[in-house]
Amino acid sequence: MSQEITYKLCLRIFEKTNKFIFDLKDELYNLGIHSYSEGSFDNLESIDNEDCEKKRDEFLEADYLCDEILVHSYDKATLVEYKKVLEEKFPFQIKGEISEIKTTDWRDKWKDSFKPIETESYIVCPPWEQKIVEGKKTIIIEPAMAFGTGQHETTQICLELLEKCLKEKENVPKLSVMDLGTGSGILTIAACKSGVTEIEALDIDEDSVKACGVNALLNGIHFNAYKSDLSSYLEKGKNKIYDVILANILLPVLLKSLSDMARVTKSGSELILSGLILSQKEEMLEACELFGFVLIEERVKADWLGLRVVKK
Repeated sequence: MSQEITYKLCLRIFEKTNKFIFDLKDELYNLGIHSYSEGSFDNLESIDNEDCEKKRDEFLEADYLCDEILVHSYDKATLVEYKKVLEEKFPFQIKGEISEIKTTDWRDKWKDSFKPIETESYIVCPPWEQKIVEGKKTIIIEPAMAFGTGQHETTQICLELLEKCLKEKENVPKLSVMDLGTGSGILTIAACKSGVTEIEALDIDEDSVKACGVNALLNGIHFNAYKSDLSSYLEKGKNKIYDVILANILLPVLLKSLSDMARVTKSGSELILSGLILSQKEEMLEACELFGFVLIEERVKADWLGLRVVKK
């Protein structure tokens, strides 16, 4: 990334209830924000690895009620506007603070914590620690504002479910894939390196779309990434039917997107859904069933959940 300064909006939460945090996340989505960090354990510029692990454990044990949400961007004016809108919407529940971080410092901190992650078919590496493992496809990801370096459990779950899905569908001609909420593009890149040629990536975060371009170049591939949610994308006349839709996003966004995902899938199409915690499983599956999707597989890592569902 060429930008020298990264800006951070820290939203300190005073009303620590499930309902309020759900409402706050819903408003973040309405503003076009879904790449953010929850809780101080993701604050890479100030917490070392040992403290990060400790805070992560405390965070999960606290029934997923975080005390702050961090939104990063290269555009300070955008964060100023987000802060204004959110504080007007929730004047007593949150307080926003904007600060800046040198992008080089951000990247250097990642060098301490971003180590290669391996699944059965893939190995995810940063540019400064590339690894080649026989029989595995290497995915190079430059850490940036976008979600998805392979370090988070939900990304690992999605990679595992994706590789199994693609193996089972390897005889499907011209398999079409949609990556909804692509973040860094990691799942799209994995699909491309597994032979998928018809793939589109969407994200409502401009920084994510930029990160996709950077990571595509690092991996020597090309794919189209668009700044859009699925509903807006379909309104532009995109009527393609997908064999697989990847969606590693939050429960409120998944619930809102299900009707559109049902519109662009057929019998036998699959959804790979994550960004969920275990307590959200029943709500997610009940919603899936309303739109004709049934569970065929689930994966759990450290209280995070991934679901693979198929359309009847």
